[in-house]
Parts: sequence; C-alpha cells; structure tokens
Amino acid sequence: AARAGEHGKGFNVVATEVRNLSKLVEQAVVDVRQTTQRMNDELQRIARAMTQATSDAQSSVTVVSETVDRFHDVQSAASTLTKTARDFTKAI
Repeated sequence: AARAGEHGKGFNVVATEVRNLSKLVEQAVVDVRQTTQRMNDELQRIARAMTQATSDAQSSVTVVSETVDRFHDVQSAASTLTKTARDFTKAI
C-alpha cells in the first residue's frame, strides 16, 4: 500500500475497515453461539420441568382415583349399616 501511492492509501482504508468488520462479525458469532447455548439450556430446564409436572399430575390422578374408590366403599358401608338398622328396627 505504501508503494502504490494515492491508490495505496485508499486500499489501506478499505483493508482497515474490512479488518474492523471482521472483528465485529467474529464477536457477533460468539454472541450468537452464547445466546444459542443459553436457549438450549433453558429449553432443557423447561423439558425437565414439564416431565416432572406430568409425573406429578399422573400421581395426583392416581390419588384422586383411590380416594373416590374409598368414598364408594364408605357409601356402601353406610348403605349396609342403614339397611341393618332398618331391619333391626322392624324386628323390635
């Protein structure tokens, strides 16, 4: 560039700008890579939380089902007791 005279100065300016742009692009690539990694980490955390929530919901369904079954048992026992009490009252 120094030997090319006036044209060399223009080339030097362009080369400097290209180097500056190259540094900016390099930093942008690093930033994108870091952002992508953070997003992937967050997506994995969300996936684990969703899996846990699904498991908890399934456990809750099981507990509710067992509770309903027990209420049915109590209802059946109460019906039997009521019938027995009526039969006893009639017998007296």
